[in-house]
Amino acid sequence: MLNQLDDFSQVVAKTASEFAPHYLCNYLFDLAQLFNSFYNKYSVLNDPDKGSFRLQLVEATAIILNAGLGFLGIKTLEKM
Repeated sequence: MLNQLDDFSQVVAKTASEFAPHYLCNYLFDLAQLFNSFYNKYSVLNDPDKGSFRLQLVEATAIILNAGLGFLGIKTLEKM
């Protein structure tokens, strides 16, 4: 998942240089699916050893999804 998060700036650059928003759409969709798998598999708050790191992954994913959707002109909710 870290590799996927790290690819964000490259995907945004490719999207902008080729005027092809589908690259960003596909990236965000794949990231959301990967995050969903991660969240279903691992406990984020109930693991004292790895909880902090996992919480940072959740926060980083939220920031990237929010930014990517913002680039596409899609508003996001603060919470559900």
